[in-house]
Amino acid sequence: MAAVLDEKTNMRRNRLIEEIQTGQMTKEVLLNASFPFEEERQALYFSKARNNMASDMAHATMKHSIQTDDVKILEVLRNVGQRGYK
Repeated sequence: MAAVLDEKTNMRRNRLIEEIQTGQMTKEVLLNASFPFEEERQALYFSKARNNMASDMAHATMKHSIQTDDVKILEVLRNVGQRGYK
């Protein structure tokens, strides 16, 4: 196991030295481990997103209902100001 690690370390070190000498960097090709985002996976993602958004909105309404009342009062005050009831 140690020999394999030393071999990988040597390969990386040699590649780094070569990059420095040539001035060109070689890009490692990484494997794409992601699953395709289509059909069933896409439907599952958006259904979970919809559920999360609904629960977030419910939480915001329950915890911050005072703010929604303030917005309604502000709208009424703005409408009164526009009608000339200053």
